[in-house]
Amino acid sequence: MSLASESTLHCLYASPNSGAALRLLAQIAPREPVLLLSKAVLLADASHPQVPRWITSGAVIYALDEDLQAYAVTNVHAAITRTSYADWVLLSERCPTQTLWR
Repeated sequence: MSLASESTLHCLYASPNSGAALRLLAQIAPREPVLLLSKAVLLADASHPQVPRWITSGAVIYALDEDLQAYAVTNVHAAITRTSYADWVLLSERCPTQTLWR
């Protein structure tokens, strides 16, 4: 998990088809980290129709493992990293700001 210290960690809580998710997708910069939480982990499913758009955005995408389990997402796309709470803390330490998208 190497991230530039000036990165913003984008935490997406909203459904992958929500206005918040679409606004984030429209403005995400390449190599910026996005952490999928709550309903947003549905986007991590390899068969989700939005996955190609997110992957081609250049964002570095993480999904909280506990939420993947809670939403029964088992077929996680290979470009999305399963992340523990400890990994979330490490991401937070490397990113001076976090933006919550709901």
